[in-house]
Amino acid sequence: MINNNLNIAAFLYRIQMFLLENILKLYIQCGLINSNKRVLQLKPFNFVPLANSILNETFLLNFTVIFCGIGIFICNKSKFQLILPFMKLKIFIISMLALPLFFACNGSNKSTEITVIDTFTFEGPLYEGSNPAQLVYPVDLKALLGDKYHEGVKITDATLSAATVSSVDTNSLDGISSMVLSVASDNPELKMLSLGVINPVDPKSKTASLKPSAESNAGKYFQEKQYYIVLDIGLNKDIEESIQLKGEIKFTLKHN
Repeated sequence: MINNNLNIAAFLYRIQMFLLENILKLYIQCGLINSNKRVLQLKPFNFVPLANSILNETFLLNFTVIFCGIGIFICNKSKFQLILPFMKLKIFIISMLALPLFFACNGSNKSTEITVIDTFTFEGPLYEGSNPAQLVYPVDLKALLGDKYHEGVKITDATLSAATVSSVDTNSLDGISSMVLSVASDNPELKMLSLGVINPVDPKSKTASLKPSAESNAGKYFQEKQYYIVLDIGLNKDIEESIQLKGEIKFTLKHN
């Protein structure tokens, strides 16, 4: 995987340098740059440590190069009519074919679905009102992303796609009036973030499906060493016994 990314990055970098060099030449030929002035010479650099990031972080450069080239052609059509017959045909062909290649290789982030299945334990006695329980998980990118993992990968977005909570000890959710699912971190700059909620809860049902918050993005929590999933149940009465609830929580992760 790393070798493939390195080869693609090297290929894209060579094309970028080729296009930039020829666009600068066209600037000079069109009279848009004074040939007497010194023009910045682009030099290759050792991009091996940055091979993976090149695939995603040079999109703006790629787009700018092509957009500027098209802009120059439109604004200086008369001059290009004189220059075009003397241009090498391969320059024009490669420039046109590079556009879909750049969009294909620098497209939107990859997406991975993960499912967390675990049991929340609420130690009794429990009292009417809010009663939270939490689970902690290390952020292991290799385990989370599987074969999509590569060196330098970063999770940018994490949204709750679905969450169900079911009773373990009883056949109903009697006594529970509401549930709020949140994510938290040890980082004091990251406040607890609500991911989903259900209110009211059907007391006769054994399973409750929470409604995900479309606006909640937990991507930053997956950039920490570990994250917490917090389930807060609202009780409409006091309960002496402990409660165990099984959660099945699905996240959609976006990454490079």
